Amino acid sequence: MGWPESTTSVSVVLPTFNESAWLPETVARLRIAIERSGWSGTEIVVVNDGSTDATASIFESDLGKPPVRVISQPNCGRLAARRLGLSEARGDLVLFLDSRVHIDEDSLSFVRMEIENHPERTIWNGHAVTASTRAPWTRFWDGIAFLAWRRYLANPRTTSYGEDEFDWYPKGTTMFLAPREWLIGAAASAHSLSDDPKLANDDTLMIRELLRHGRINISPSFKCTYYPRISLRDFLRNARHRGAVLVDGHLRPGLRFWRPFQAVLVVGAIGLLLAIRRPRVVPPVVVGGCFAVAVGARAAGVPTGDAASLGLLAGPFSLAYSVGITDGFRSRARKPINQCL
Repeated sequence: MGWPESTTSVSVVLPTFNESAWLPETVARLRIAIERSGWSGTEIVVVNDGSTDATASIFESDLGKPPVRVISQPNCGRLAARRLGLSEARGDLVLFLDSRVHIDEDSLSFVRMEIENHPERTIWNGHAVTASTRAPWTRFWDGIAFLAWRRYLANPRTTSYGEDEFDWYPKGTTMFLAPREWLIGAAASAHSLSDDPKLANDDTLMIRELLRHGRINISPSFKCTYYPRISLRDFLRNARHRGAVLVDGHLRPGLRFWRPFQAVLVVGAIGLLLAIRRPRVVPPVVVGGCFAVAVGARAAGVPTGDAASLGLLAGPFSLAYSVGITDGFRSRARKPINQCL
């Protein structure tokens, strides 16, 4: 399925929760990219996921092109917000974009040319770069990403991946483009195991389903910049949330992270027993472990600053992430009727 005509219509679906301070600049950057792409028939659909700030009214007097249409739902999480956005979208293609993400001005023109020249390349995962800040925890996420997806990040280039390589390449709906009808089907098939809609995996499940239609394309020319929250409190809260979402999207039998997770449980149980019986060894073991993380990450090719952040924050991250994983499994165990999903 491909669209060689330059009149292909595109809908941008932007789910958001309490990010009204970021939305104007995000939309302004998006409009530049749309204008440079030459695509006509575009629209921007902002899905207000129960925000309590000015999100519902911020675009009321906005006269920019393409116009912004704001639709609202109760706070049900990003998967539900993306499903609602897809139901309202009118374009042949849908671009998912997050509210703290600035799309590169030439990204859409690049993808348009790729689709016109190679009609089979209609599914695109964005190449996300984290904005630099002075806070070490912002570099931490780049280090984690490099370790998980180093097959691509060690040598970014225009490429694609299928089922066999799926768990080794970047994937996420931070910036993601695909045919609307395919995304609607994928979103409907994304079966969350969580009873809490906010802990539902909102990207991996959908993207895996899209492999039925073809390979996932990725390129540093289809790029965006993600602006992370910079407080330590927000870092720990995000780590906890990511741990919970990991359970829904990755900790399932047969997937890449299932066996390593079981090994981590055994090591964790041994460590807990050691800590109870010999508490004096805990501090040196923690310090030594963090140092080993930094050294190991650097040996794996992680940039020096990112590797240092991994070592520095390995302890608090592991604690918050473990709490999140516990949240995810508790949510999976309860399984009441989910009104949002």
